[in-house]
Formats: sequence, C-alpha cells, structure tokens
Amino acid sequence: MSDHSRALVPADTSPLSSPELIEQDRSVDVGLVAEALLYYEHVLVSVTNKHQFADLISWLIQQGLAFSRLIELIREGTLQFYNYAFYTLPFVHDDVIELWNIQDPIMEKPNSFGERFLDSEELRRCFSDAREMGEFCDALNGRVIEVKASEFGGAGIDNAWRDFLAPRRSELIVQALVDEMYHLKSLGRPPKVQATIHQSIGSRKLHHVTWNVDLEMLSRSVGSKLGLGPTLPLSAAVIANRNIWSAAKLNCDLYVPRPLSVIIGDKLYEAEKRVAKTRDIIDKLEAEVEFPDVRRLVNEGSLDFNAVLDIRKKARRFRQWLQTEGERDRNAIIFYHEEVARDSGLVRAGRKMLRLFGVLGGGAISGAIGGMTGDPIAGASLGGAVGNSLTYVLDIGSKIGADWKPVVFGNWLKERIAKLLKDQSLTD
Repeated sequence: MSDHSRALVPADTSPLSSPELIEQDRSVDVGLVAEALLYYEHVLVSVTNKHQFADLISWLIQQGLAFSRLIELIREGTLQFYNYAFYTLPFVHDDVIELWNIQDPIMEKPNSFGERFLDSEELRRCFSDAREMGEFCDALNGRVIEVKASEFGGAGIDNAWRDFLAPRRSELIVQALVDEMYHLKSLGRPPKVQATIHQSIGSRKLHHVTWNVDLEMLSRSVGSKLGLGPTLPLSAAVIANRNIWSAAKLNCDLYVPRPLSVIIGDKLYEAEKRVAKTRDIIDKLEAEVEFPDVRRLVNEGSLDFNAVLDIRKKARRFRQWLQTEGERDRNAIIFYHEEVARDSGLVRAGRKMLRLFGVLGGGAISGAIGGMTGDPIAGASLGGAVGNSLTYVLDIGSKIGADWKPVVFGNWLKERIAKLLKDQSLTD
C-alpha cells in the first residue's frame, strides 16, 4: 500500500524531461531532486547512464552538500537510486521503425550498477581521494534498485505502439512536445497538432504516420539543441509507460518535469477510466503559493543544497499533508507553504505554481482546480502489439485506487485526454 513517503524522480535531461536544461548543456536536473526532497521522506533518483550519475553527484557537492552528509542521506535512505539496467530504444531500418528493450551482457548480470556506474573517472573526480570514493561505493552497496528488461517486459512497448499508431493519441503526445518547444522558445501559441495514419496494402503490416508539424524542422528552425526527431513520440510513450510501471510496482509517487508529466497524466487518467468507467479519481490541483521556486534557484546556483535541507526540516507539514488518507485540504497545503516560507526567511523569495495530479482524495476533488507540414515517417512494424496493447493499461488501471493511489508532481492538462476518451466512448 502506498503511503506517499517516497517518489520516483527521473533526473536526467532529455527532450521529454527538463529540456530547458539541455539548452544549457546540463545532463541532470539537480533542482528537481532538491524540490522533491521537500515533499518526500525518500527520493528515488533515476538517471540513464554513468555520465549523468557522475554529473548528479558532482552538482550535489558543488551545491554545498558535504561529503559526510551525502553519505548519511544515502545510508538513511533519504536519497536512493533507481536504475533501468536496459534501454528501450527505437531502431529504423529500411524506413521501418522497431522498438526493443536492449540489454548488454553486463546489464544482464545481477546487481550490475556498480560495474556500470561506479568505475568512472568522472565519478572519481567528484571526491577528494580514493578513501572518499571507496566510502561512497560502500554506502551504495545494496541500496540501488535495479530493474532488468525481463521485468518490464513487452506490454509497455505494445501499449506505446498503440498510442503512437492511434491518430488522436499520437496527436496528444506530439502536442505535448510541440507545446513545450513553443514554451521554451517563447514562440507564442503553438499550432494544433493533427496526425494521419495510413496502413499499407500487402503482406507486411506497415503503418505510415504523418503529422502537420515536422519535429526535426521545428527543432532546426528555432536553433534548439534538443534534436527532436520522428521517433521521439514513440519513445515518449514508452518512457512514460516505464515510469508509471515503476511507480505502480514500488507503490510510490512520481515527481516529474514537463513534458513527460503531461504524457504520464494522460496515461494514468486513461488507465483509471478504462478499469472503472464510473469513477473519476484522477484529478489535478493547481495553486499559486507564497514559496520560492526551489528547483529553479538550485539549478541557477542561487540556493545551495544545505539551505534545501534546512527548508526540508521545516517542511514536514508538506510531507504529512501528502501522507494524509482521504480528502486532502487544498487550503491547508497553501497555508503550509506560506508558513514554511516565513519560518525559513523566504517570504520575499517569490511565488511558485504548485501543480500535482493523481488520486488526491477519496474521490474527485471538487473545486480544487484553482503545434508546418511534415513528411511521413517510417513504416511501423507492429508485431504482436495489437493483441496485447491493452494489457499494460488494464494492469495499471487495476492498481489505481486499490493498493496504489499515485500522486504526481508535474504539469498536466486533463481536459485533452478527458475529451478524447469521451469522444471515443472509452473504446478503441
């Protein structure tokens, strides 16, 4: 049963997660980790590779976190690490896209995190000597959650294909990506994305996907470093599925950045509605609070990590609010932010928008709610995706509200997915 004491935080940057930091040549969102520590007793940090892991540790230390305190946070379980010991990647061959879970021989080994992440010159440079490096590795021993490809399986991939090849679901994913690009570059109102799916005639089941927005051209035209490409929507769908699967398995919450949070919100809402069509328990809460934007201040270097830990001590009321069963008082969480800001001397440090969604109460929260023409991309090889495409979403939906009541910190536009499902009468 989830008690809302821990959250999974994807801290690596990508076109799906904290893309604004990629523009600054940053590989990890340390501010996201810092902010999550205010709301959760335990934070599970996920990074993709050893370079990002070394960057994360380096940034924590640069932000004023003493080595002894870093070791203490790891040993007491406040700061934990979660790793996918596989990659889920799209491959294009002869204009046909395939999507696979990929695992090399080292990844297949039990408890391979140390061999893959800790034998790194970049990581060694984070510490003053070999003794500190050894103590850090010892602290991590047995404290990393490592997931293999066989555990995630193929249902999440099948469901990603389903979303990618269903025009309106494909539109929602691409719309989230386009919205973020327009927001990042201050381009004004984004175009409304439209997708067209054509199925080829012949022995091979090939689908051609066309959008009215060319992601690669958009990326080049605005000088972005993101490198958006035609396989990104498929990757977005499966990465969202992977994060939701992990949180459901761990019975924990999610603390995610845009635009990944938008895609995750859509999938959670669909999963819950498909299993229990009469319920509407996935809702959102948005409120402006008298509280500094800790994530931004940490990433800018204006707030060091020791200050974050001091705020964390005073922010216990945040964590108690999250762990409350039944209806959560919206006004209370606003008051707690103002109280912590006063106690921390941060009253003049600015205001932030608090955004979260998920199972926020016993039922729906009443009154709490304060993207050019592209070329067709490759044909898509479906394999067995059609028959198994709903397995993932039904499995997730059966957990929501039962033994898992997820809360997700992040931005989400409920109205889009709600309209889609209503128009489709919850059928494919």
